[in-house]
Amino acid sequence: MPSTQEDPPNCYRVTGEGDSFVPKNARWKCNFGRYDRDKEECGGRNEDIQNEICSKCGNKRGSGATADLGEKKPGSEEIEPLWMFFREEDGSESWTIHFIDD
Repeated sequence: MPSTQEDPPNCYRVTGEGDSFVPKNARWKCNFGRYDRDKEECGGRNEDIQNEICSKCGNKRGSGATADLGEKKPGSEEIEPLWMFFREEDGSESWTIHFIDD
């Protein structure tokens, strides 16, 4: 979803549902190879959400990558990530707060 003037100043991407956003200071985890038996899963942790290339494997961020601030929400025992669910033809990314399991 493209950025709009109403987006918060620290917003990298608004989720597809419009109910949340990926902050510019989020870290992301690479999902390369997770669903391919012929490839080893990367799982690299990247400090800069604005850099789409994984520092561990060198691949472009793809579907199933997660982003978070490395913090737990009050009352939660785990970090709640945002999920990248696909890349548009123009290269932009679509994110969601809803768990993806494909």
